[in-house]
Amino acid sequence: MAPRKKKAETAEEGAQAAPEAAVETKKRGKRVAEGGVTKKASPAKKGRTKKAAAAAGSPKKKGRGVKKVEEPESSSPTGSAEVEENNAAASPVRSPKKATPAKAKATPKKRGAAKKAPKSPKSPVANGAGAKTGRGRKKATDDEAPKATGRGKRAAPADDDADEATSPPKAKKGRQAKATTTAEVESKSPAKSPAKRGRKAKAAAKTGENGGAEVAKKDGKPRANKTSTDYTQIDFGHSAAFKLKVASWNVSGMRAWIGKGGMEYIEHEKPDIFCLQEIKCKNDDMPPEARVKGYHPYWLCHSGYAGVAVYSKTMPMNVTYGIGDAELDEEGRAITAEFEKFYLVCVYVPNAGRGLVTLPKRLRFDEKFQAFVSRLDQNKPVIICGDMNVAHQEIDLANPKTNKKNAGFTQEERDSLTKLFCLGFVDTFRHLYPKQAKAYTFWTYMMNARAKNVGWRLDYFIVSERLAPAIVDSIMRSPVMGSDHCPIVGLFNI
Repeated sequence: MAPRKKKAETAEEGAQAAPEAAVETKKRGKRVAEGGVTKKASPAKKGRTKKAAAAAGSPKKKGRGVKKVEEPESSSPTGSAEVEENNAAASPVRSPKKATPAKAKATPKKRGAAKKAPKSPKSPVANGAGAKTGRGRKKATDDEAPKATGRGKRAAPADDDADEATSPPKAKKGRQAKATTTAEVESKSPAKSPAKRGRKAKAAAKTGENGGAEVAKKDGKPRANKTSTDYTQIDFGHSAAFKLKVASWNVSGMRAWIGKGGMEYIEHEKPDIFCLQEIKCKNDDMPPEARVKGYHPYWLCHSGYAGVAVYSKTMPMNVTYGIGDAELDEEGRAITAEFEKFYLVCVYVPNAGRGLVTLPKRLRFDEKFQAFVSRLDQNKPVIICGDMNVAHQEIDLANPKTNKKNAGFTQEERDSLTKLFCLGFVDTFRHLYPKQAKAYTFWTYMMNARAKNVGWRLDYFIVSERLAPAIVDSIMRSPVMGSDHCPIVGLFNI
């Protein structure tokens, strides 16, 4: 056993140890010189350096990871030799021998992984066998092969399907993991319920304006606006006696109108003469349904645009096409049928167009048409029916103030129609109902205008003044669907 050192000697050694301790306060990871030997600093150097500083008499700082050393009852600032020897054995920093690396502390993730190691070979975590170990990696068990991940890899074994169905959604990765059973999707996503959303679903549930069943298109989809008519709710009779019933309707396409059940209207109205505008169908392309039993048909349409037609129970004495202007007659906008006591003219007046681009053409048509019917009126009274494409007075449309510069209500168009009345013709509806408002024959398909009755009176029965006493009634069949216009009916005692 080594002889006990004196207090003076231990004090000297403590003074020598103080500069050594100062050397140990360098940054972690750099090499330190001690007794000529170069070595790496220990990970636990910080705490041990403080111990050495305390042994040399420096003030001891409390800090994280510093182990408090109990000092002996000796009054020496450096402690006894036994304490020094014990510290040298415990600390690689103070030992002259090569330091042994300290055992690395387990990180919280690794420690947690070790605690969560599965007892069974199957894991409840998504898509495959093996529990997660470390940072997101899986350790394969003895009974199962490691699961391949990434594109093009094989899916998990079939016997793991039950586990996949109950696994939390956060653990699923990759394209294959995203694929779930139909039952799982329906249980998690309320958007997949039978009450589907979107335009198609809304259209499927929609019953149209003012209720009622919809007539489906050829592709099976319901129409955006109501097209079917409940004819049982319409009274086609009349209390006053009459001799002639003339009906007129802008059908906005013959084939489309027939597909919406338009021919059924003829069966209920039973007019003596039925006039159509905007048939949009050439004679050669006219469908077989366009021929109506008991009526003589006369069609005029050259270009698949515009076009007019006349159906008459009594065969006319003569039928002429156009108004006598080669350029304007190319679109097919007028048919004239001569009967014994009158002329009947079915007309579809051109629209002034968006931005009034065709207003000059329309005004030129008005001028030619007025000259044409004036010549007819010199021989026999004239009945004009059809789409005049103008609301004559403010009472004839829902929003007159905002449409004064729009097609159908410009001052030029209104004045042109006034000229026709000045030539000796009468507006039958205003002749009978001069102050009746909200009586319209056209409604745009937009903004549910027809259900709100935001419309225009564009369709007219206009007759020679000498036929005014023969006017029985002028009717608008607004409940009749099938076009953006409704039929109008003129009753006469002729």
